[in-house]
Amino acid sequence: MFIFPEQKKIKIGTVELGGQPGELPAVMVSTMFYEGHKIVKSDGGFDREKAEELLNLQQEKSDETKLPYITNVYGNDASSLIKRVEFVAENDENPIMIDSPSYSARVEAMKYAKDCGLIDRCVYNSLNITLNKDEKDKLAELSARNVLVLAHAINEQSVEDKISCLEKDGAMGKGLLDHAKEIGASNVLIDTATTPLQQGASLSLTSLVTLKAKYGLPVGCGIHNAVSSWEWIKKRESYKVVDAASALLPVILGADFVLYGPIENARYVFDVAAFAEILVEENVSRFTSTFGLSL
Repeated sequence: MFIFPEQKKIKIGTVELGGQPGELPAVMVSTMFYEGHKIVKSDGGFDREKAEELLNLQQEKSDETKLPYITNVYGNDASSLIKRVEFVAENDENPIMIDSPSYSARVEAMKYAKDCGLIDRCVYNSLNITLNKDEKDKLAELSARNVLVLAHAINEQSVEDKISCLEKDGAMGKGLLDHAKEIGASNVLIDTATTPLQQGASLSLTSLVTLKAKYGLPVGCGIHNAVSSWEWIKKRESYKVVDAASALLPVILGADFVLYGPIENARYVFDVAAFAEILVEENVSRFTSTFGLSL
């Protein structure tokens, strides 16, 4: 277990995250409408009934385990992304991450969220090394206060490379954390960026501890991406077990949020993460009691 230097706690919508391990439970972050998601139709629409069932499943698992959640909503273009954000906002009260490979789609969806009074419960996913002036200026105009920063540098080989990306070499000759501050983001989350297995995936876990200690901000990662990149395991019956079990790792290391992948996996992942949370809370309790500390 770890006790870190001073940590910031933030609140996005109804969900609070950050602080020392054991203070607040890890927030589970799913993804909906991802590439290949069976509920998405060929014309970009989606099966609303099945989508609502998935949101209900996630809510049920959250109620059972007491782990809060955020839904990451994905879309390739602004039109589909906005419709999906609108649907999730109408059917769920928790925060929403706005995600797309197109920055213009992300920005348009954030503009929709502001126009509808939803922007305070939406997280921009993400500020990363592809950031350009147009994207930054538009986010500043929107006063986007909740931002996920992706700590991933080109050809990174070490935790130091991730730090450099955050502090000076992130985009346009400046660190991504400075960009976040300049657009007015007051709630910053750091994603330590999981690369494929055997291509530096372990750095996303090592970085959790280092970046949380260095910046005092909520940190997390999507370590399940390393599992899904492992072609060998994907051919085996144990794939879902390994994928769900990977959620143990960031929680044990003190992560504030876990990007757990497809929302369907809520039925497994919440239980795994809850087990890890109990271990963390038990260790924190014993440690603080032994040494007379308080969080």
